[in-house]
Amino acid sequence: MSDVKVKNNSIQIGKHFSVTFQRTLRIPDDDKTYLLKPDVVRDGKWV
Repeated sequence: MSDVKVKNNSIQIGKHFSVTFQRTLRIPDDDKTYLLKPDVVRDGKWV
């Protein structure tokens, strides 16, 4: 049987499989600029 570990926002099942949960981003469509939360972009790329 595989070990299951829960850490922060992810679930690790065995050595080779993990699931990470991300929040849905809701940005109004009103032609304004909004800052993204730091956990949405990592190293200049969407996470």
